[in-house]
Amino acid sequence: MNTSEVVGFNATSDQPVNSWNWYRDNVKQSNDFDNFSTSWDAAGSNTISVNVTNANEQAKPYMDSYSERPSGKPAPVISLWSNSKTNNSGLNLVINKTETVKFNFTANQTLTSWFWTLDGSNLDNNKDNLTRTFNSEGSYKVGARGSNENGSTQSIVWNVTVLEKEGIKKNATILSWSPQVVDYVYVMILSAKR
Repeated sequence: MNTSEVVGFNATSDQPVNSWNWYRDNVKQSNDFDNFSTSWDAAGSNTISVNVTNANEQAKPYMDSYSERPSGKPAPVISLWSNSKTNNSGLNLVINKTETVKFNFTANQTLTSWFWTLDGSNLDNNKDNLTRTFNSEGSYKVGARGSNENGSTQSIVWNVTVLEKEGIKKNATILSWSPQVVDYVYVMILSAKR
């Protein structure tokens, strides 16, 4: 990479992650996401590491070193993104259970690879778009980034809240009831003799 060039880093896990701890040249950064972007002002070797935890335990940390890239070409940058629910660049969306959403992004350079994640787990989808149906209520994070011979883009993450479909209730419970009192009305029918 080049001096002052912003580079994005991504981490994924084979299990859901509770916290992400990023370190830049051994200094902890205030970033609790599966991605981290940074740049350096001076040439030389630098180190980025990430350490994650979940309910099971702490994963082994991952470290990588970076130095100035010989080609001098900047890494691609994601320039546009959207989803079919909001049809804009909003990264927070609320949908109903079983609703399908299409996510997509483009970069300022031609990409050769695309990487998609759902809650930190890799999805097998090497395209510039992802179509996903959410069959369970809850909160989800859909991450995306791309790469080419010049490097990797930054990551973008959509925060998706999935609600139960309106009008459908699970396990309905009778909250109260009482017997209905009926007053009986007696009607006397008089018959007239002819």
